[in-house]
Amino acid sequence: MLQRQTIEAEITTTALSLDALAYGRLYKLYRYWDYARGQNRWLPYADLRPEEFAFVWPRVALLEQREASPEGQSIFVRLIGSEIENAPLGYIAGRYIEDITVGWYRDYLVDRYRQAFLSGEPGCDRVQVEMPGGGRLFTYDRLLLPLSLTGEKVDFLLLGIIDSNPLALFLTSSMREYGSYNL
Repeated sequence: MLQRQTIEAEITTTALSLDALAYGRLYKLYRYWDYARGQNRWLPYADLRPEEFAFVWPRVALLEQREASPEGQSIFVRLIGSEIENAPLGYIAGRYIEDITVGWYRDYLVDRYRQAFLSGEPGCDRVQVEMPGGGRLFTYDRLLLPLSLTGEKVDFLLLGIIDSNPLALFLTSSMREYGSYNL
């Protein structure tokens, strides 16, 4: 079992419009999901084709909503890309989100992912983590895409996580709008 760690930081989440994804890898992942689900509310898990989003494999995770264990764990990390895995914190495949060693980060992720499972809607967030004392600022964009085994409820979340650069995001979004005009 990993030891719990005491690390303080401030975390802020801002909901982003799916249109703000522009032309990047998260946009392509969303377009794949949207096309593959067809007329379904959620992409059927059986229809998930990882080869169709190989361009983002190192930056994706697959979370599974399970019945709560006796310890209260329920969000299982089925797989996680090599660029977003964080072994020292316990954010690794084969573990539960509830096992993450940093309390505030664990609580934040549990809350956000439970919201996503309950809403059943695709979502996009910009997450900023600021370490205390004017320390480092980490910013990333996160795409949450629901998957279903039966079509009756969300069983999995397909996550895409990309470091964000707000200026680049704005410029590519503006270029997408420019590209939609017939000149």
